[in-house]
Amino acid sequence: MLDLKEAIRKRRQELCLSQADVAARMKVKPQSFISKIERGERKITLDDIALIEKAYRIKIDFVITEV
Repeated sequence: MLDLKEAIRKRRQELCLSQADVAARMKVKPQSFISKIERGERKITLDDIALIEKAYRIKIDFVITEV
């Protein structure tokens, strides 16, 4: 079973997006934000989940069920 950071990285790769692409879609976060999430160096807040949902074009339940 994937943990949240792995699910996020997997989805980004499925969409053929770089970390910079995702950060640009989020508009308020630098590329390092995505990198830190994927490496497990940053805790993810509910606000972050909402931004991730939009950037990755997924529903929050996808993220939750993948964990």
